[in-house]
Amino acid sequence: HRLEGPERIAIQTGDTVEITIDSDHDDELHVHGYDLHLTVHANQPASLRFTADHAGRFDCELHHSDLALGALEVSPR
Repeated sequence: HRLEGPERIAIQTGDTVEITIDSDHDDELHVHGYDLHLTVHANQPASLRFTADHAGRFDCELHHSDLALGALEVSPR
């Protein structure tokens, strides 16, 4: 697995977040705490876009690979 980009992303509530992922195998991206899921197909970039509407630290991972990608740290405005 190759990871590119920050392991921690600091944003504020109200910000728009877009996570783009490209994997060499099928998987599922999870954004914990926001209960968001994105199906990822091998060698096909996929994007998840949402508004950060609550503060805290939220881990992002590839579910089937059990691979932690990093975390969103959302601060209140």
